[in-house]
Amino acid sequence: AVVYVSDQVKSPPDLWIQPLAADGSPSGAARRLTDHPGTAAYPSYSPDGRWIAYHRALQGRRNIWIVPAAGGPPVQFTSDAAVDIHPTWSPDGRRILLAREENGNTDLYELDPGAGSSRRLTTHWGIDVGGSWSPDGRRIAFCSARSGTPQIYIMSPGDEGSAQRITFEGDYNCSPAWSPDGRHIAFAGRRQGSFQIFVVPAAGGAARQLTFAGSNED
Repeated sequence: AVVYVSDQVKSPPDLWIQPLAADGSPSGAARRLTDHPGTAAYPSYSPDGRWIAYHRALQGRRNIWIVPAAGGPPVQFTSDAAVDIHPTWSPDGRRILLAREENGNTDLYELDPGAGSSRRLTTHWGIDVGGSWSPDGRRIAFCSARSGTPQIYIMSPGDEGSAQRITFEGDYNCSPAWSPDGRHIAFAGRRQGSFQIFVVPAAGGAARQLTFAGSNED
């Protein structure tokens, strides 16, 4: 099934889920998963497909919530005054990577849904967002402005000293996503006024441009 954000019933939007047949075509009607004040956004499936994490925006605050994919009441997992956004499940389903804006800066955190605890992963003054787990869960790729402009970095969770910059061209690179074999990272990079899709080796090397449209690609 595909989970998505829609304002077809109310605005701000809620999460909806569309069941799919084996060939990828729609199977039955879409179902509404959330029905609460505020905006539900950035849904992320757990690896076993049972849960969906998302962030809810209400009255200037954003917190992480989790809702059963089969339907049921959502559960709030963060409730602090910070802005928590962009949840992403780890491959083993035991952790959620998120970006937290607090005291004027944004860093990456790791949430343990089972224990209800969180751990700060980055502490740099530069904004750190857009975290993505490697397929084996041992590394994360993220976008950081610690060099002065947004670039893609890789690090081991819990070891910020291991952070390595892997993009060096362009003034804005973001939205990293790992290849299934963990050898490459796709990202959106701004070139000549528009964002295009690139791929760079996770071990380092030259980035290769994949799209050349005049429109923005992400």
